[in-house]
Amino acid sequence: MFRRRRGNHEKGIPKIPDGMGEMGKRQRHRPNRNETKNKGNVRGISSKHPMHDTMPDEPQPRPRPPTEEIEALYEETSQVFDRYHKGVGSIAQKVAKLTPDELREYKTRVYDDFSLNIDRHMEETNHNPPSRDIIDGHGSVLRLPMIDPSAGTGILFEHVLMKFFEAFFTYKRIQEIHSQKRRNVDNTLELVALLRRASKLPRINLPENSGFPLFVLNDLSSGMHERLRERLARVARHFPESRYMSDHEVDVLQSMIDRFVQRQVRFEQRPIEDLPEDYSAHFACCFVSNTMHIATSKQPLAYALYKIMRPGGKVLSLEEFPFYITDSPHIKMVREVLRLTTTEMEGRDWYINLMKSINRIVSDNTELDPGFVFNRVKDEKQGRIDDLHKMYGFCFRKRGTLAYPQKPHIWDPWE
Repeated sequence: MFRRRRGNHEKGIPKIPDGMGEMGKRQRHRPNRNETKNKGNVRGISSKHPMHDTMPDEPQPRPRPPTEEIEALYEETSQVFDRYHKGVGSIAQKVAKLTPDELREYKTRVYDDFSLNIDRHMEETNHNPPSRDIIDGHGSVLRLPMIDPSAGTGILFEHVLMKFFEAFFTYKRIQEIHSQKRRNVDNTLELVALLRRASKLPRINLPENSGFPLFVLNDLSSGMHERLRERLARVARHFPESRYMSDHEVDVLQSMIDRFVQRQVRFEQRPIEDLPEDYSAHFACCFVSNTMHIATSKQPLAYALYKIMRPGGKVLSLEEFPFYITDSPHIKMVREVLRLTTTEMEGRDWYINLMKSINRIVSDNTELDPGFVFNRVKDEKQGRIDDLHKMYGFCFRKRGTLAYPQKPHIWDPWE
């Protein structure tokens, strides 16, 4: 008797109690913060789950908890914006007096609570569907090693990860057809279709000196990290093919993905500007979404992205223009905090010029690399969010050429 799929209890089949796994054996269950707020739980996550352990030889960085002053300011902000008490001007004055580190700590505290509702907000306001379409359109830009410096809850990285797995399975099938001594018409037609599809998928051949890690997921908010790990712990059920698989097959796939995450993914919890020096010129791809608009200091962030990219590496940036915080019940407080702590970008041209002019950000030395290369015709894609604004995908390339070994080294998630 295998564990039933979710939703069977709606058809009159008794629901299996939480923590009960295959063959009725009780599994250890790791409580999460949602359970304390009656938001439901994630079944089958063991306290010994590999993704909940720190990476070997790489201690997980833990930011210190908010100071008493920041916590008091957060509580006061919550009362003002959630209950519409008077005192917005007082909050604005206090926020204006914060140091850069205190301001970062304050915004992180706000996003810790917002992490419970951000996915719902982004889906209800139609932000995620055009973002996924842009990722599909820029699929060939994705390559390894890659970093998501503001991964959030991982809802878009999940889509990126599925594109990499699709590329891997497509490559393996192409290899199988090539290895056949005799091909029939059907195999030849299948090969043509696979090659055509592969041209729109991520590149999985690894450049020289790729090293560890191949994937880095970073976010300063501990709440976002918790949501991210929970999502990766059940990502197999989000694969489109899972609808044709038994529960046991899905569990086997999830266990394989868990090993992949443990071996090839590193989690960071740092400001983007303070990523380790080991990451300098390490990444062939950077996927950054909905980040530049909410950044307090945009120029240092642009330089931080430039510094971690290899020559020839590409940054896939998703931003909405014009910037408009779509109203929903989940974002009331965050919207007001962003108005107090960020400055809007003047437009797409301003953002493109910012990324193309890294040398003017760093110093006046004209011998420095002039920044990213951008071709508006082929490097910009867009998708409609609503009648007021659109989501844009920008592909910026660092000057130079990615160096690949003579003998191709293909990414294998099961290594």
